[in-house]
Amino acid sequence: MVQVGKGQESLSDELLLLVFGYLSPTHLCSQVSGVCRRWRKLACDRKVWEVLDLYQHYSITENQLRHIVWQHRSTRKLILRNRSDLSDRSLVWCFFHLKNLTALDLSGCPQVGPKIISAIAQFCKSLRDLNVNGCANFDNECLLILTGNDISRAILNGFFEDPRIFFNKMLPTQEFHLYTCSTEVLYWCFMCVIC
Repeated sequence: MVQVGKGQESLSDELLLLVFGYLSPTHLCSQVSGVCRRWRKLACDRKVWEVLDLYQHYSITENQLRHIVWQHRSTRKLILRNRSDLSDRSLVWCFFHLKNLTALDLSGCPQVGPKIISAIAQFCKSLRDLNVNGCANFDNECLLILTGNDISRAILNGFFEDPRIFFNKMLPTQEFHLYTCSTEVLYWCFMCVIC
């Protein structure tokens, strides 16, 4: 258990919230919240959980992720980059409970396909920023599922499917990242811009 010195009381809530924002979810839940009542209250503050970045935290199990999501449903940005260890079921459950998500990074997650994208489209109506860079199962079907959502920024690097579906359905999107896409996708992009 962490021992708190007498100077701890002199730290403002704003400063502690800033520091807590740099800590991992496991430290916030298991260690910081056990220091004192004030720290427990601050560790659960909405500001700390607006961004939930699990990219570097592979020690968080699916059950811990569900617990964190259940306790902090106000999360606005979720980063699950390269998390191949999470099941479809857990991801769908998370998206069902994170209805306020505005940004989602699923880059490098091989399990992202039509089932996951359907859950995102159905439950995350506030989503504006989506990163599916390098998701091997992201295809035209996924694009068609997303057409009803108002995504303003899409990172689709590595997308090699039929670009006509892409541009006919996703034109309201304001910003695309297509760095490693096929020549055909880039050609259609150029044609849509100049026409």
